Amino acid sequence: MGKTQLGGIGSVSTINSRRIVFVRRARVIAVAALSALVAMSWVSNASALTSQTPGDYCFNPGEKTVNSYGEKMICTLNGKRKAWARYVATAPIAPTNLAIVRSKDKASPNRNFFDVSWKSPSNNVIYPYVSYWLSTAPTAITTVKLAFGATSYRFEWLKTGSIPLCFSLSLGNEFGTTKSGSVCEDASLLPATTTTISTISSAPSTPTDFKLVFTSPFDGTGKLSWTDKSANADNFYISSIEPLKLESLDKAWYKSKNNTTTVGVKGFARGGNYCYWILASNSLGNSAWSTSTCAVAGVTTATTISGPATNAGVAPSPGGSGTWAGCFFKNIRMWGSVYITRNPAEANVIVYKTTNLYGSDLKVFNAPYSYSATSCGMWFNTSNPNSADFKVYFTSDQTEAEITVYMTPYANIAGR
Repeated sequence: MGKTQLGGIGSVSTINSRRIVFVRRARVIAVAALSALVAMSWVSNASALTSQTPGDYCFNPGEKTVNSYGEKMICTLNGKRKAWARYVATAPIAPTNLAIVRSKDKASPNRNFFDVSWKSPSNNVIYPYVSYWLSTAPTAITTVKLAFGATSYRFEWLKTGSIPLCFSLSLGNEFGTTKSGSVCEDASLLPATTTTISTISSAPSTPTDFKLVFTSPFDGTGKLSWTDKSANADNFYISSIEPLKLESLDKAWYKSKNNTTTVGVKGFARGGNYCYWILASNSLGNSAWSTSTCAVAGVTTATTISGPATNAGVAPSPGGSGTWAGCFFKNIRMWGSVYITRNPAEANVIVYKTTNLYGSDLKVFNAPYSYSATSCGMWFNTSNPNSADFKVYFTSDQTEAEITVYMTPYANIAGR
């Protein structure tokens, strides 16, 4: 009887310990799932985990992501240099070196321009705010939200004699806001400066007059030129259907100097067909793509294609050809085929095929990126469970002018 009782107690203890272990495991799993959910919700403007490391070039200042190592990253802007940096998951550090000066630039007979500046010790500032007011009216505060990366601001104010003018700065992100102390100066005694702090009001317009001209007589070099229509671009992004051959190149970005709108090109083979297109960028965003400029090396003729495209187009069949228009091939007049295969190594493994293209339109998502003068590649996201992209080739060399679509796992050429 005692043995039976002891055995019963032992069974209950075992069951309870198993329950405790199970509950603990469930809690661990729940916490892990919640952490993963929080991590995924933190990712902003990023389509997937990427392999960015600190210092790598980035495209959109303020964009945040999580790299393949699990590190939170942010696209920073230091002057004109855009680079990924580790994102500190705390409120920003308070700004330093706050200063205010009265500009010699005349606003109007009764008003002055004032330039305020500061330094931000941390790279996790998402939205800076400037507030300014008269010391005699501390409740009448004007607050302005500035663009990402801003470290200066100009505002206009009435001439106030010797009444002190004050300002402060707030730096914020999703983890909190840090406010500086107030800086007050006698407006009439402030040092005057000729420094002009320009305030960018909008993203730049698309560059115009984009041209590719080869040196004559042909020596394998040439020049790209364009016009900065809005005159407020910080950088110009240039891409092509061939590997980029720019003399001044920083990871596909040509950085303008003194508003320079030309760049040398070199290393071309006579008879090759080369195409480029361009967009302009500043801290507030990017312009639309320009039209593409194309030229045959060593030949004086050149062509222009609407949208960020290439000269390849859709190969013609008897009866006509397609016309590139924006992100569509309109009225494809051919008896071609569409093949979707698993990858280039399995080009004969057909997953999907259609031959009903004659007279139809084909939509292409995102900008194309091409690899030769006779084919152009388009990338677009799919709902495939492997989370891969498809690369589309339009080529004039294939039988029946077919269109081949194949899958490249984990490809990432965002912004191309």
